[in-house]
Formats: sequence, C-alpha cells, structure tokens
Amino acid sequence: VKALFEGAKTAADMTAVAAQAADLRSAADMVAAAKAKLAAPRENVTRLGLTGKDLAALLAEAITSVGAAETEAARAKAISITATLSDEAAAAATVVAASDKVDASHDILSTIGLIGTDLRATVATGVAAVAAVDPSAATAAASTIDRVLADAPQRGIIRLTAALVLLVLVALAVMLRRRRAAGQQRKTAGGPFGAVVIIDGVALPSVVAPAAKVEPAPQGTGASPGEEAG
Repeated sequence: VKALFEGAKTAADMTAVAAQAADLRSAADMVAAAKAKLAAPRENVTRLGLTGKDLAALLAEAITSVGAAETEAARAKAISITATLSDEAAAAATVVAASDKVDASHDILSTIGLIGTDLRATVATGVAAVAAVDPSAATAAASTIDRVLADAPQRGIIRLTAALVLLVLVALAVMLRRRRAAGQQRKTAGGPFGAVVIIDGVALPSVVAPAAKVEPAPQGTGASPGEEAG
C-alpha cells in the first residue's frame, strides 16, 4: 500500500490506494479478531479433558497473508479459525450438558432402568466428536443420552414389575410344593393306632378306634328246622 501511495499521481490513483488500504485494514481486523478468539479460554473444552484444536499454524498463515497484502487469503484463514472455534465450542457445550445429566443423581426407577447401561461410553463418543470438531456427532451422542435417560423410568417400572411377579411365582411354587408334600405324608403315614395326623410337621396318632371285627354266624349240620325240632 505504501508503494502504491508513493506512486499515486492522480486522484483516481489515490482513490485506488485508499480502497486497497481499507481492504487490507478489514482483513487485518478479521485476523486480529480470530487471534483474540483463539487466545480466549475454552472452558467447556477443558472440562472434557481436551486442549482444543490447534489453530496456531493457521493463524500464523493468516498473519503472513496480511503482511503480503493477500487480503482474500487472510480473510479465508480468519474465517476458518473463527468457524472452527465456534463449532468446537458448540460441540463441547452440548457434550458437557449431556455429561452433567449422566453424573446427576437419578430417582429409584431411573436407577433401576439404567442398570446395565453404560452412558459413560456414549459421553466418550461425544468427547471424541469435540476433539474432531464434529458438532453433528456430538449432538448425536447427546441425543442418545437424552433418549436413554428419558426412557429410564419406564424401563425401571417394567423391570421392577417383572421382579415382583417373579417373586410371587416363586412363593406360590414353594407353597404348592409344601402342600403337596404334606398331603403325601397324610396318605402314607400309619402306625399301631391306624392313620396319623400331621400337625405342624409332627405325626400324631388318630383317635379313631379300629373297627370291630364281625364274627360269621355258626353253620348248622344241614338238617331242616323241622328235623331239628323232632
């Protein structure tokens, strides 16, 4: 720009120099804004254990483009830096919110419904998406976590109901088995007094007296009643 200014001889030349200077100033401002944004803390990214996308080399290229008056190249690099940081921040915020939901305390039904579900693995998938600056993948991971957490109470009710039904069935089976065993004991138990009665697992003799033995009537000699009388 300085060389153009020194070589300007007409008003038109001065106008062209002014336009180029304004263009260069605009590109420089964009690079400066990108540099400031890159230097700002990335809290959510840090919370996820990441250092963030390394954009230092791209920033250096943008500054070099400004020095060479390559305004379009400088703008493109500044825009790339700003867009990358924005996508990274959005992805990180999404995953941090999802991670906080996973770490939060849950009601008893949700806790039962989440048994066997590893949501930390889904959080790890989201963190990997942040590292790759992939907002779509980060959003997908967060959506999965939200869906699982929303369904957890219903799954907890189903599991609790199934457990209660199973307990009732087991209790009924045990009760029926004991009744059948007691009935079999009543049928097979016996002693000198005849049948026995099972009371609280103890065999007691029945009070029923044995039936009286009936003697058959004496047989006659074969004579008719008239002959016997004669």
